[in-house]
Amino acid sequence: MKGKHPVIQFGGSKVGLGPLRAEYIELYYRWNRHFVHDRNIDKPDPLTPEEQEEAFRDFSSNPRYIFFTIYDKEPALPVGIAYLEREDALAEFAIIIGEEQHQGRGIGTEAAQLVLDYAFTVLGLRQVSLVVDESNPGAIQAYKKAGFKEEGKRAPAGDIDGQASYQLTMSCQAADFVSPVLKDLLGKRSIKPESAFGGNHQD
Repeated sequence: MKGKHPVIQFGGSKVGLGPLRAEYIELYYRWNRHFVHDRNIDKPDPLTPEEQEEAFRDFSSNPRYIFFTIYDKEPALPVGIAYLEREDALAEFAIIIGEEQHQGRGIGTEAAQLVLDYAFTVLGLRQVSLVVDESNPGAIQAYKKAGFKEEGKRAPAGDIDGQASYQLTMSCQAADFVSPVLKDLLGKRSIKPESAFGGNHQD
């Protein structure tokens, strides 16, 4: 993909995380549309490029959200997006691996671990939660590997192939999480954690 060199703030063995990039607006929009379509959620009307840019500015400037562009480190391509929606010491987590050829390789699991690391080590959050369709065992297993545990089940979210689809709630507690990257990384820096990384958005 043509464009600027990826800005990777931190990463693991497979995955790098960085801020949102304005040059990837079309990618973010396409990934989100496919994510909604695959889950039989009613899609909103398509957005014009101008509306996509406006939505990008609104979300990336909202302090309640922390966004990450997910990169496959080899060959350093953007492949997805993840975010935390914060409220006090809690947050909701969501992730999309938008490029199909990069799915099923452990990238989503490692990206989720890295976002949890940021949530607990940098932001000092107490709990991160998510909601996942019960009919998606691959995602559930990936979340478990990342550190999430099942909490309960919600009423059917809709029909998948004519069958009622329940949603599972999962969470990860700071007290149960061992930092894979950032605790050691920040320990080597002479700056405060909250100033060690950039903001939501980089042009």
